[in-house]
Amino acid sequence: MIAPHRFARIALIVALACFAAHANAGEPRWKDEMFVYAAKGKNLKEFLREFGASQGLMVVVAKEVDGTVNGKFNLLPGSLMELLSASFGFIWHAEGNVVYVTPASDVRSDVVHMSNTGVGRLRQALEQLNIPDRRFPILYDARQNSAIVSGPSRYVELVMQTAKAVDQNLNIGTGSEVRVFPLRYAWAADTSFKHGNREERIPGVATVLSQLYGNDTGVQLPAARPARAGTPADALRALGLVGTATSAVGKGRLALDAPPPEAAAPRGSEGGLPQFRADGRMNAVIVRDVPERMRAHEAAIKALDVKAGLVEIEVRIIEVNVDAAESLGINWRFRDQRNDYQVGSGNLPTLSWGTALADGAPQVGPNGNNTGASPAAGVLTTVLGDAGKFLIARVSALAQDGRANMLSSPKLLTLDNVEAVIENLDTFFVRVAGNLEVNLFDVSVGTSLRVTPLIVSESGERQQVKLAVRIEDGALTGQTVDQVPVVRRSAITTQSFIADGQSLLIAGYTQESDSAGQTGVPGLSSIPVAGWLFKSSSKTRKRVERLYLLTPKVVAPS
Repeated sequence: MIAPHRFARIALIVALACFAAHANAGEPRWKDEMFVYAAKGKNLKEFLREFGASQGLMVVVAKEVDGTVNGKFNLLPGSLMELLSASFGFIWHAEGNVVYVTPASDVRSDVVHMSNTGVGRLRQALEQLNIPDRRFPILYDARQNSAIVSGPSRYVELVMQTAKAVDQNLNIGTGSEVRVFPLRYAWAADTSFKHGNREERIPGVATVLSQLYGNDTGVQLPAARPARAGTPADALRALGLVGTATSAVGKGRLALDAPPPEAAAPRGSEGGLPQFRADGRMNAVIVRDVPERMRAHEAAIKALDVKAGLVEIEVRIIEVNVDAAESLGINWRFRDQRNDYQVGSGNLPTLSWGTALADGAPQVGPNGNNTGASPAAGVLTTVLGDAGKFLIARVSALAQDGRANMLSSPKLLTLDNVEAVIENLDTFFVRVAGNLEVNLFDVSVGTSLRVTPLIVSESGERQQVKLAVRIEDGALTGQTVDQVPVVRRSAITTQSFIADGQSLLIAGYTQESDSAGQTGVPGLSSIPVAGWLFKSSSKTRKRVERLYLLTPKVVAPS
């Protein structure tokens, strides 16, 4: 058993040793004896080198430091350096057995931020390496996990390099752990959808987290490449429809359509933390990071892995004769950048953007009004509410008279805030001759409807659905340019808030078609001059308006 007085003596010795280590940190090992020297017109650089040699040190003096030393010195080495520094205006610091002398203008400050460990480990590493200097103290902020260092530029750079090494060493070393987080509702890996010639990518949870931390180490699918006009149908080359010779232009086009090469290793992917990987087989996110941050990753993954709502979207595409459209009982409002027009049968009140837009339409919205769409210029929209059934009934009655036609009525189910696409396209290929080859370009015409629903729930109110709608409609005009058919394309983009189960009506497409016909008595109608008495000709012009009726219904809320 150690006696109390002996234990106190040992503790005092240890404390004095620690104090001595901290007090001399960053300073060279000066000799204990006095430095005696008589200088007369001695160059400062030579004096410092001779002084360092007497102490067993190497002194590196910057070229900006200059002066002449005169006088007799009988001082301790440390006191002599402080006297010279104050007299000639230079600063110095030691790195082991090397002393660096630089001008006072060499002072700089910088902020050290530790990404993967705390500043406590940085402080411990600096003290073990005997880097801190009492004349240039380092300020630590444990809350912000950062430190401020000021002093000679070489001293500051040394501290920065040490901090970087400590941070990276924790990444690569055994200080990290790996955890697997299975997902129930969200996708861990990226998912891609192809619409025509365009491929769209929806990032998974692993990619979202990687982008959040700025290292993009999650699983990445090939990036979506938007379709370009005139994309060659490369698959038809095997059918012999395209020449075997290749030109420089053709090679360049194929290079753009080729799958992207393997991406280079992202920054910090070797040892940078955190790292996120997606396991498609288990639909799980694999995380590698320090244990201190695993709880934050778990909370973020839990917040992203939520059950999305389901929305059923019913679309009715209707063609109505322009004359018959007036009997549908709907007031239309047309707005452009300067004018605002209203067209209707005259038996309904004047519209405002906050009032019901159809006869019998209920009032919805925050203030008991319809939350109408805000369309772009030249677009006709109206929120029908529950009057959608009334409209369908009137269209059915007009269809019996041949003045309306229900083209299609598709239904589809999509997730909340996920785009749904309905396309009915006809594709034909145009052969274009080049210099050394013949290319096939695909042209698609028809109807394309893109709808993105977003469920909006407010306490005590009826659920609403925000719709972002993009409608593209195209058709052949019957005209040709250089034997290439001319395609007419129209597009409407709009957004709207409507109540669950109610309808949004979009119009604005008016098509005209002219037709000519001739009838006559066979044989007699072909007699010159007199044949006009036995035949008749007719010309008709037909104008139809295309309507889109969208009805979202929330099947399962978020």
